[in-house]
Amino acid sequence: MSDFAHLKPLFLAGLIPLASALPAAATGTIEIFGGNAGTLPSNAQIHDGDLTPSIVDGTDWGAQALSIPNITHNFNIENDHSTQSISISGSINSNPADFTVANLPSPTELINPSSSDPFTILFHPSAEGTRTAVINILNSDTGSFTFVVRGVGGIPEIVVEGKASPGAAWQNISDDIPAFVVIGTWPRP
Repeated sequence: MSDFAHLKPLFLAGLIPLASALPAAATGTIEIFGGNAGTLPSNAQIHDGDLTPSIVDGTDWGAQALSIPNITHNFNIENDHSTQSISISGSINSNPADFTVANLPSPTELINPSSSDPFTILFHPSAEGTRTAVINILNSDTGSFTFVVRGVGGIPEIVVEGKASPGAAWQNISDDIPAFVVIGTWPRP
């Protein structure tokens, strides 16, 4: 797992150029738009070389429990050329233990001018804490389109405490209760 957060202050201070932080990116007319789980991609554009994951563009998953197998975010690759088709030859993912790029167009499939094709990125945290990855979409237009994704593994669970009998010590009874309803609160001594 690689965490690129330490590069951002150096980049913002002008101590390292973007080209040093991520693989070089050419200019072109491929664009990627992101979205969140269960929705179509939004109009939030992801810029080539983007170091700052965002919930708005779908590159930040927020916190996810380790027990959830895959949280999917949807993205679109858009070809803004007016006459040239582009192809996607694959992806490079710096952290496949936590993120999976899926459903990319096959290398033989062309994205026609003024068209788009969807793909997904799945977050499946392998451990607690912040998880990041550099995603590099290889394409015939710019060569590569690179951006950073982030998620946090491990959501604290609710712990239910109770007493076996009056005067007994408080103890964790979370595993003993299949479901419960909170009716009110009272101070715990």
